[in-house]
Amino acid sequence: MFPKFFDADKEPNPEKITITVDGKPLEVKKDSTLLDELLANRIRIPHLCYDSSLGSIGACRMCLVKVEGKRGLIPSCC
Repeated sequence: MFPKFFDADKEPNPEKITITVDGKPLEVKKDSTLLDELLANRIRIPHLCYDSSLGSIGACRMCLVKVEGKRGLIPSCC
């Protein structure tokens, strides 16, 4: 009957969060790495030591990013 009215009180997808990359909002999976999500959305982040089949070790430090509210830079693969 009025789907927008009845859906208005539904919570956003708890499996996803919205982040801002280069001033643009991007919806990403909550339990995924930042690097995986950025690469899936065709946003290039330099990285050497990361292989999704092996997991992350963050040794090369090439994928460092600034995260609002965090001190310093963090590896996006972890």
